[in-house]
Amino acid sequence: MGIQAQFTFMGTGGSMGIPMIGCHCAACNSPNPLDKRMRPSGLIQVADKNFVIDVGPDFRMQALRLGVEKIDGVLISHAHSDHIAGLDDLRAYYFLHKSKTPCLLSELTFEELKQRYPYLFQPTDDKKSVTAQLDFRVLPQEFGSIFFQGVQWVFFSYLHAEVQVTGFRVGNFAYVSDIRYYSNQVIDRLIGVEILTISVHKKEATEVHFGIEEAVEFSTLIGAKKTYFTHLSHDFEHSMNTQLPSGFELAYDGMAVFFTIPKKDVHGN
Repeated sequence: MGIQAQFTFMGTGGSMGIPMIGCHCAACNSPNPLDKRMRPSGLIQVADKNFVIDVGPDFRMQALRLGVEKIDGVLISHAHSDHIAGLDDLRAYYFLHKSKTPCLLSELTFEELKQRYPYLFQPTDDKKSVTAQLDFRVLPQEFGSIFFQGVQWVFFSYLHAEVQVTGFRVGNFAYVSDIRYYSNQVIDRLIGVEILTISVHKKEATEVHFGIEEAVEFSTLIGAKKTYFTHLSHDFEHSMNTQLPSGFELAYDGMAVFFTIPKKDVHGN
């Protein structure tokens, strides 16, 4: 028996969210609340710990909606704005807990953040304006596993066009965002995953994202029992779930799924 854990989709939309400004398509005009999608992010809860994957521009509202008042660690997939533009909002957790928020990320993403958010790397004075206080933990290589905040994570790299992205596996769950090109090493690290979350931006593949066909093929290669599509554009309406193959489903904001983590992969258990 493993340890029960929960993943909640904080946001399931693409880089522009749904509805999109100025668009009046069926998805953007849909009255179904499940078709309202914030930018991509996820909350993993295991034991008494909260981990967030990516902090996009909607993070503040997502955290308020789910009542996330404590974060034990943030995992960052890559440095595109829809995944990091909410970093400033993490300063609320410094005000709450007076401690830095640990952030796990690749070396390339770390270097990009230093260029785009130099003030996050400068000394701060609590008597003046306080920025987000982050404790960056840089991954030592592109593929491997690491204990981060008491939980073991498998990490792996792939390409989103020419941008290196880091995917994460914990127990029998994996989060694979913004994927288009990948190596056999990625598949090797995902064999045994039962619950897969993967980005499918449009119905057909683009130069930077899987389409439905590619995502189904990827899921089949690793043998996932259940696959959830996220990072969705306005190509999709929730009602389209009936058109997907068995075992595949469009995620929606606030949706929760459950998985297990081996006891040996959680320190203190």
